[in-house]
Amino acid sequence: MVRDDASLDTSLDGSTELRVHGVSGTPPETVLDHPLLKRVAGDERAGFYRRWYPGGRSADLTESRRLEAYGWGNLTSGPAARAAWLMLLPFMLVNLAHWMLPAIPAGAGRLVSVAGRASATLLRLFGVVLSITLVLTAVQAAMDVAGWQCAGHWRCGSSSPVTAALTDGWLSEPGRRVVVSGLVPMLVVLGIAMLGRKPLRRSTSVPEVPVATERDRPMTHAAFWKGNPGLPALRSAHVAAATALLAATIAWPATTLAASGPLRVVGVAICIAALATLATAVVAVAVEGIAGRGAHHSLLARAARSVATVLLILGVAFSLWDHGAWESAGRLPGTRAAILVTFVVGIVILALLTATVAVQRPWSQGRGGFRVSMRGLGAPAVAVVAYLIAGGFSAGLTYRVTDLLGYPVLSQATANAQRASLNLVIADESLPFATRQAAWSADIPLVLPPSFAWAGAAAAVIFAAILVIVALVALGVARRIGPVADVVAAEHNAAATETANPADPPAPAKPADPAVRRVALVVALASLTDGAGRIVGRVVLVAGLVLLAGLAVYVGGADNWRLIEEPPLSTLTAFGTWFMGAFALGLIGLAWSSARKPALRRTVGILWDIGSFWPRAAHPLAPPSYGERAVPDLVERITALNSHDESRVVLSGHSQGSILAVATVLQLPAGTARHVHLVTHGSPARRLYARHFPAYVDERTLRALIHDLGSWRNLYRDTDPIGAWILDPPRAPDPAVDRRLLDPPTLDAPIAGHGEYWLDPRYVEELTTLTTSVQPGHNDHE
Repeated sequence: MVRDDASLDTSLDGSTELRVHGVSGTPPETVLDHPLLKRVAGDERAGFYRRWYPGGRSADLTESRRLEAYGWGNLTSGPAARAAWLMLLPFMLVNLAHWMLPAIPAGAGRLVSVAGRASATLLRLFGVVLSITLVLTAVQAAMDVAGWQCAGHWRCGSSSPVTAALTDGWLSEPGRRVVVSGLVPMLVVLGIAMLGRKPLRRSTSVPEVPVATERDRPMTHAAFWKGNPGLPALRSAHVAAATALLAATIAWPATTLAASGPLRVVGVAICIAALATLATAVVAVAVEGIAGRGAHHSLLARAARSVATVLLILGVAFSLWDHGAWESAGRLPGTRAAILVTFVVGIVILALLTATVAVQRPWSQGRGGFRVSMRGLGAPAVAVVAYLIAGGFSAGLTYRVTDLLGYPVLSQATANAQRASLNLVIADESLPFATRQAAWSADIPLVLPPSFAWAGAAAAVIFAAILVIVALVALGVARRIGPVADVVAAEHNAAATETANPADPPAPAKPADPAVRRVALVVALASLTDGAGRIVGRVVLVAGLVLLAGLAVYVGGADNWRLIEEPPLSTLTAFGTWFMGAFALGLIGLAWSSARKPALRRTVGILWDIGSFWPRAAHPLAPPSYGERAVPDLVERITALNSHDESRVVLSGHSQGSILAVATVLQLPAGTARHVHLVTHGSPARRLYARHFPAYVDERTLRALIHDLGSWRNLYRDTDPIGAWILDPPRAPDPAVDRRLLDPPTLDAPIAGHGEYWLDPRYVEELTTLTTSVQPGHNDHE
């Protein structure tokens, strides 16, 4: 092949080392350790880069193999708008839970098979609960607290610029206040309809199995990375449910407090139709053929969305209609019931999800280092975490809005008594003017649902439990440092003996030496990743017990809410609501800062690099899957690089890049895969993926790669908290894949941990060995 410009190698034949970086969007310049690069394929969001030597000759033309890097960081940390997904963290978690569902056991009976398919359906329904929770948060904060209660009280409404326009003038009429304040939840619904509509890669979606079955290899399916055909219908159903709920919320106050005669019948009809539409949307979400990955019908969801939009317009018009005098009401009618019903439905779905997963006995899957995390109950556990975050954000944000406009109380009777007390002080002319003025400018009590206060008490208990668990974990780490230091000292003494001058041997390292203890501490901390599932499981267990206890007390009696207005629960509630408010404001502040600061946005992108790898299945507002773009990109590029008989590709993936590499080779045709040599380093393939997503990345799938590929080597360090061995445990005889790197190589050297392995001299040694010898246990394909 003729090369017109020797400064850049653009050829496809020969040997190519294709490097794929890990989390946080590592620049290609760092990956290739070269300051000047040119993109040879792809685009600005995800492209393939090679070293450029302007005015000179490219080293890729003279070395045994050229270097190439695939940069995909902008898929998760590029646009500033992507930082807004921080606010939608629960949606990402519920989508993650879908991929944590266990595979349906081979030869399972009808009950187990139905339970396996039902678990995916329940997660989609739980996603609707989270969407409705988001909308109800906006309803409670904007419509009830600000637009109805505060703006309906002249002193409260006129004291804040947020509500001043609704306190006096044409907008002060109750129906108009409902509609104007309802613009906030309408924007939330619009966000559900618009955010993340476009996938990161345009392709024709193909129906795929909704839940994996044991002994299947789902990630080898051609349709796996081609998008979810049910996603448009799933989004339409979420929008329909949220819009219908909002239509009923807007129409109900006028129906119950103002309308009479035939107009009241019209209002009731709008609300009933809205609830029926909401139910229809829920049915659409539950049907696999409409909103699932095996979908092929979307008419029902789209029809429900159109009907809900019409009902919202009718609800707005009905609320704006001149109904005459309005009856007084402290709270916005219907909101308390809607919040309580949503909370109870969420708890019921979580309980059913736990049952359907437990029926499959997931704790029996996997063995040894591949034993599933959290006894296979990771999906319901992560769903509980998503619910806790959503509930904490909802209650915390509402409490902070209430604090901004007034102060929260839990009953209308309490609010009326405290307002009456202030009015008596204001009206008492015998009191000093300063006292009456202070009462006039005092904050007004605003009523919040008692369930929010219960959430605050639960948050305080869960926070205390987390502190206890963290303390126990820290104690465990401290106890491990001693035994680990013995091993570290012995290994470094052995390594030093091999390289030392026999005439001048170095002084042996001792377990008590500070340098040894430093390494031992890092190793002990890195090993915590293996027990992360147990830690999350304990937190979820405490949270579940607290939520069930709170629910039992709350629904056990009409006046049980008074328990949290009196000590000691009132103190617990006050701390919990403060903690939730700080969490909500902190999340908003982090999203705002991430949008303005690219460096922070890349750091936040680490979370999305892990959470947005999988396609969207349980919630339409989960971040778009970069795997749907990156895996096909890599497959196409490797196929092009293997277009010649003498071509050979070394696919080298670090950290999350190693997961992309594994997903890529699972999609390669057998003839192409035989010419690919895989190098993974700092890989979480077993430690995180096989133990948390066993239906998709299990031991059988990983072991099959030994025979599918030209060869495979995995490099890991004990100091790495993310990467670990994959198929060969430490000190296993004749390891087929894994090679352990001593870190640090000497006790006075820096600890590399999860750092870039390809800058380690031992990486080059292993790469040379890999490409010049046949891997142990590997079948000869030639």
